[in-house]
Amino acid sequence: MSLQSARAHIFEFEALIRAGRYFEAHEAMEEVWIARGRRRGDLWQALTQLAVAITHASRGNHRGAERVLRKAESKLSAGLAEYDLPEDALQFALESYESEFTRTGRSESE
Repeated sequence: MSLQSARAHIFEFEALIRAGRYFEAHEAMEEVWIARGRRRGDLWQALTQLAVAITHASRGNHRGAERVLRKAESKLSAGLAEYDLPEDALQFALESYESEFTRTGRSESE
């Protein structure tokens, strides 16, 4: 995938996250990940997981959100480096995660 194409997908991801369309962001990045052969540790797998984590947080499933976020975080740095993207390229998504986590509060089971 070209750098230009990768950045276009990141832009799409950002637009969906900023619009609060977390599940759609998950679906869009999952399509890219599948098209690229479902490579483990791939940036697109990490973005899919990050969108799932934000979706869980927005629905108050904090335990699930934290579990999926940890999986995504382990892949993000390498994935960003692969496309020569700065480490803070996804700061907006992490801020959305924190915002949703805070907005929904802790669930009673935690």
